[in-house]
Amino acid sequence: MVSTDLSKLIDACRTAHESGTDLDAVRRDGLTREEVDLLAASSVQGRFTYIHPEGQPSGWITADRKDFRVPTDPSYAERYVEAFAHLCRRGYIAHTGGALFELTPAGWEEARSRARDVAL
Repeated sequence: MVSTDLSKLIDACRTAHESGTDLDAVRRDGLTREEVDLLAASSVQGRFTYIHPEGQPSGWITADRKDFRVPTDPSYAERYVEAFAHLCRRGYIAHTGGALFELTPAGWEEARSRARDVAL
């Protein structure tokens, strides 16, 4: 799996909000398990951080305070980074600066809905 860097994540968020993409059409597609996990985990504070320590081959996403990585399985983190980028392209997440991101109004709505589903 190809590693996604911070600039690609920022571009994915920016493109969704600036390009005039029909976000309603994009959102009609079903969410993956990883996308649901990220949204549910962010339903309290709505914050995300992309963490990529220097010297490491790839980074990972933290949603609120939950790390989406397994040190012994780099593909786990990569799946969640790709899911995060997809949520950005759907318009659910906006870049706020540096490696920080947050839910958009549509993202909050979806995150709260998914958190209720996961809790049931």
